[in-house]
Amino acid sequence: MESLVEAFALPRWIEAFPGCLDGVGRWAGKLGSRAFIGTGRSAARKSGLLLRVESSLRREGMAYEIFEGIEAEPALETAEKGAELARHSRCDVFIGLGGGSVLDTVKLIAMLQENPPPAEDYQLERRAFSAPCKPVIAVPTTAGTGSEATKVSVMTNRRLKVKKSLYSWEMVATVALLDAEATADLPPELTRETGLDALGQAIEGYLSTNGNEIIAAAAARTIRLVRRNLPLAMSDGHNIQARHNMLIAALLGGVSIDTGVGLGHELAMSVGSLKGISHGLLVGILTPYCLEANIGWADQKIAEIAYYFGCPYFKGAELASRALVDELFDFNRGLGLPLSLGDLGVRKDETAAILEARKLATNIKTNPRPLDDIERKRVLHAAIDGRGPGS
Repeated sequence: MESLVEAFALPRWIEAFPGCLDGVGRWAGKLGSRAFIGTGRSAARKSGLLLRVESSLRREGMAYEIFEGIEAEPALETAEKGAELARHSRCDVFIGLGGGSVLDTVKLIAMLQENPPPAEDYQLERRAFSAPCKPVIAVPTTAGTGSEATKVSVMTNRRLKVKKSLYSWEMVATVALLDAEATADLPPELTRETGLDALGQAIEGYLSTNGNEIIAAAAARTIRLVRRNLPLAMSDGHNIQARHNMLIAALLGGVSIDTGVGLGHELAMSVGSLKGISHGLLVGILTPYCLEANIGWADQKIAEIAYYFGCPYFKGAELASRALVDELFDFNRGLGLPLSLGDLGVRKDETAAILEARKLATNIKTNPRPLDDIERKRVLHAAIDGRGPGS
């Protein structure tokens, strides 16, 4: 049988409307008695979002602890430090206020609350989580990773000098609050990079060899939403409808990768581990190159993606697939995205190091085209050289 659905989880509750952030205290009161608020270094405080969360908790009579300073590329040590604070303060409900890195970190902190350190043991699969995750309320302030809907926490292992995911269905957020007003001040470049991460997740989720019709539906809608709304959100950050649609796309993009990602995310994790370049930027650049590498292996699905992306009709799946690759390059160019890894300083003589980092970072098994280092090297070199207009 085709399209069998293995068990996977979604947030138990989802609210998506401007101002829903102000209800965080109500949700926290339903789930616990003392809240842990995890956020980044300064943006949430400067924007007033942190104050809104605090005010909402106070209205409900909730005690809370604030854990600020979560990095853009968070390390395992950060999550361990947060978990220590949470245990000492007896926090029992966790609020993540920030981008994907913040949400990933808070999810892991909530998991480590009753699972003993070191966190590296779980990352390297030396041991499995034994205790359940505490309730998590995810309030994304970017529209990209869909961390509020995934079982994934991507953390930097400083000892191994690699970014690597930790996985558990327990880490899917209990509540996701999607407030477009919380993303209105996101700069255009960050809007672009996070949005392209959502698009890459949707494309790879749609193509996953372990996919199903539920995943395909989420991915298809993500693709259409990003195509229509990302340029609008970039050009006018206070276009609340576009911001709202991008938050929906990000959550659905997170759902899209519940059955696995593809070559684009694998290479982005590897290059990011070595070069310290933002994940969304790398995914955006790599997606068309990696999609092109899968032509001949999943043409019918790629042609369907072309339809959802709004490509002109082409007779035959292969022609439609190649048209989609061209459209993606044009889309990225229109957003002002660099079109090559070489533009970011990635060099061909670093290929061996990137492929070595890949062995530690991730090993994708759901890409349509079977992967080996020959193919990875070929795609990397194509992405480093870049592709000019009309090529």
